[in-house]
Amino acid sequence: MKSYREMTRLGRLRTMRGLAGEALDAYGLRDARLKFLTYHGNVIYRVDASGPLRHEGRAGERAGPHARSRYVLRVHMDYHSRAAIRSELEWLSALRRDADMPVPEPVPAVCGDLVVELPIRGSSETRKCSLLRWLKGRFLVKRFSRGHARAWGRLMARLHEHALGWRLPAGFTRRRNDYEGMFGDGARFEFPAGDLHKAVPERFRGPFKTVTREVRRVMDDLGEGPDAFGLVHSDLDVRTNVLFSGEEARVIDFDDCGFAYWLHDLAFALSPWQGSEDEEWIQDALLEGYSEIRTLPGTQLRHLGLFKAAFNATLMLWMLDWARLAPRSGEPIKHVNMYGNNLMRYFGRQ
Repeated sequence: MKSYREMTRLGRLRTMRGLAGEALDAYGLRDARLKFLTYHGNVIYRVDASGPLRHEGRAGERAGPHARSRYVLRVHMDYHSRAAIRSELEWLSALRRDADMPVPEPVPAVCGDLVVELPIRGSSETRKCSLLRWLKGRFLVKRFSRGHARAWGRLMARLHEHALGWRLPAGFTRRRNDYEGMFGDGARFEFPAGDLHKAVPERFRGPFKTVTREVRRVMDDLGEGPDAFGLVHSDLDVRTNVLFSGEEARVIDFDDCGFAYWLHDLAFALSPWQGSEDEEWIQDALLEGYSEIRTLPGTQLRHLGLFKAAFNATLMLWMLDWARLAPRSGEPIKHVNMYGNNLMRYFGRQ
């Protein structure tokens, strides 16, 4: 049998569908309906059960922000270790238990573990699976208001506030978005980071070097104390990972969570709005909402533009990495140019 990497996309999806069915058994969901949602990194399915799981106890009976008897099954690809996935799920469990946060709630398997590892049939490879309760809400493509942006800011601040006060469990491990984790080999690119730096297109190379040099200096000055650095979501894009119920913001997809500067979380969230006519009021409203819960010193906030530029700089490296993996595709270079133009906004030019 071919290895997973050698399969066609259709072959991979068929293989993962079979494995997902086995995972349902492990979670006590043998008769549930499985619906494919997306394959972007992890393979994601919606699971509809006929009732609450017996081994969930009362957690399966209460709804709150979650839909009754509906779940999300994730078949994880091989870029996170079992310990890293369990760490993500431990944080989610703590956010529900300690702060009643509107986040997906992890569901243990029948055996009691939060992570199930299953073999791919006919292969020596395995895949790890996790199950989460389905969070109710909707994405706001249109009619995004100042009230929604403030709610988004409060949500982010509540996540940061919880992370500040939470004692990490033994063995907790997640990636770090410090300088090495963004621009060095700690980012785990497929190719050496130094080679990708050299591949930055000439018209962006000077600004790229300036931004990476400056953000390294600022990170060194800020240090990694709790006033500046901690556990963050790392992907709070309001278009893809933030749901709304009325004006309450709810967050999904903690797959990229890890340790970073608080500014990194803000910069990631705001970067997609760069260059739009809504950028200024959205940033102001987001920060207004954030400040209702906690305050970042002005000495940090004055570097927000730099962190947005740095975020675009690291995305350029990821696209250049992709370009080497898929040399016949023109998509990676299109994205390199888009992120390069966004980086240039820091300098007031494109």
